[in-house]
Amino acid sequence: MSEKTKLSKEQVENVAKLANIVITQKEQKKYSKDLSEAISYNISHLEKIDTNGVVPTAHVTGENTITRQDETQPGLTEEEALKNAPSTHNNLFKVPHIFGDE
Repeated sequence: MSEKTKLSKEQVENVAKLANIVITQKEQKKYSKDLSEAISYNISHLEKIDTNGVVPTAHVTGENTITRQDETQPGLTEEEALKNAPSTHNNLFKVPHIFGDE
Protein backbone atom coordinates (compact mmCIF):
# COMPACT_ATOMS: atom_id res chain seq x y z
CA MET A 1 0.00 0.00 0.00
CA SER A 2 1.32 3.40 -0.97
CA GLU A 3 1.82 6.07 1.67
CA LYS A 4 -0.32 8.44 -0.41
CA THR A 5 -3.31 6.08 -0.13
CA LYS A 6 -2.87 5.42 3.60
CA LEU A 7 -5.55 7.24 5.56
CA SER A 8 -4.50 9.12 8.66
CA LYS A 9 -6.28 8.86 12.00
CA GLU A 10 -7.75 12.34 11.39
CA GLN A 11 -9.09 11.34 7.97
CA VAL A 12 -10.83 8.26 9.39
CA GLU A 13 -12.28 10.34 12.22
CA ASN A 14 -13.54 12.86 9.66
CA VAL A 15 -15.21 10.09 7.61
CA ALA A 16 -16.86 8.78 10.79
CA LYS A 17 -18.04 12.29 11.64
CA LEU A 18 -19.46 12.78 8.14
CA ALA A 19 -21.23 9.40 8.44
CA ASN A 20 -22.51 10.48 11.86
CA ILE A 21 -21.08 7.43 13.61
CA VAL A 22 -18.97 7.11 16.73
CA ILE A 23 -16.00 4.75 16.50
CA THR A 24 -13.62 3.44 19.12
CA GLN A 25 -9.83 3.65 18.87
CA LYS A 26 -9.78 -0.05 17.95
CA GLU A 27 -12.34 0.51 15.17
CA GLN A 28 -10.44 3.58 14.00
CA LYS A 29 -7.29 1.47 13.49
CA LYS A 30 -9.26 -1.26 11.69
CA TYR A 31 -11.10 1.21 9.43
CA SER A 32 -7.88 3.07 8.68
CA LYS A 33 -6.36 -0.17 7.42
CA ASP A 34 -9.51 -1.37 5.59
CA LEU A 35 -10.30 1.94 3.90
CA SER A 36 -6.67 2.47 2.92
CA GLU A 37 -6.57 -0.99 1.31
CA ALA A 38 -9.83 -0.33 -0.58
CA ILE A 39 -8.54 3.01 -1.89
CA SER A 40 -5.18 1.49 -2.85
CA TYR A 41 -6.90 -1.42 -4.65
CA ASN A 42 -9.09 0.92 -6.70
CA ILE A 43 -6.26 3.31 -7.53
CA SER A 44 -4.11 0.40 -8.71
CA HIS A 45 -6.85 -0.53 -11.20
CA LEU A 46 -7.28 3.07 -12.36
CA GLU A 47 -3.53 3.41 -12.93
CA LYS A 48 -3.68 0.51 -15.42
CA ILE A 49 -6.13 2.34 -17.69
CA ASP A 50 -4.55 3.85 -20.82
CA THR A 51 -5.64 7.48 -20.91
CA ASN A 52 -3.32 8.60 -23.72
CA GLY A 53 -5.26 10.78 -26.13
CA VAL A 54 -8.16 11.28 -23.73
CA VAL A 55 -9.00 14.94 -23.38
CA PRO A 56 -9.37 16.05 -19.74
CA THR A 57 -12.98 16.77 -18.88
CA ALA A 58 -14.45 19.29 -16.48
CA HIS A 59 -18.10 18.84 -17.50
CA VAL A 60 -19.45 15.64 -18.98
CA THR A 61 -22.51 17.30 -20.55
CA GLY A 62 -20.52 19.69 -22.72
CA GLU A 63 -22.82 22.52 -21.66
CA ASN A 64 -21.64 25.78 -20.21
CA THR A 65 -23.06 27.12 -17.00
CA ILE A 66 -26.65 28.02 -17.68
CA THR A 67 -27.90 31.10 -15.90
CA ARG A 68 -31.06 33.11 -16.04
CA GLN A 69 -31.79 36.71 -15.29
CA ASP A 70 -33.07 37.38 -11.80
CA GLU A 71 -36.64 38.54 -12.04
CA THR A 72 -38.56 39.86 -9.10
CA GLN A 73 -41.88 38.24 -8.35
CA PRO A 74 -44.50 39.20 -5.85
CA GLY A 75 -43.98 37.58 -2.46
CA LEU A 76 -46.31 36.80 0.39
CA THR A 77 -47.88 39.55 2.37
CA GLU A 78 -47.11 39.64 6.08
CA GLU A 79 -50.58 38.28 6.80
CA GLU A 80 -50.21 35.41 4.31
CA ALA A 81 -46.78 34.47 5.69
CA LEU A 82 -47.99 34.34 9.29
CA LYS A 83 -51.39 32.79 8.55
CA ASN A 84 -50.40 29.18 9.38
CA ALA A 85 -47.83 29.96 12.06
CA PRO A 86 -48.60 28.16 15.31
CA SER A 87 -47.51 31.20 17.30
CA THR A 88 -46.75 34.85 16.52
CA HIS A 89 -45.69 37.95 18.44
CA ASN A 90 -45.70 41.53 17.06
CA ASN A 91 -46.24 40.17 13.53
CA LEU A 92 -43.20 37.86 13.78
CA PHE A 93 -42.89 34.09 14.02
CA LYS A 94 -42.64 33.05 17.66
CA VAL A 95 -40.39 30.05 18.26
CA PRO A 96 -39.26 28.21 21.39
CA HIS A 97 -36.20 29.55 23.22
CA ILE A 98 -32.98 27.71 22.51
CA PHE A 99 -30.72 29.70 24.83
CA GLY A 100 -31.37 30.78 28.40
CA ASP A 101 -34.53 30.62 30.46
CA GLU A 102 -36.45 33.52 28.93
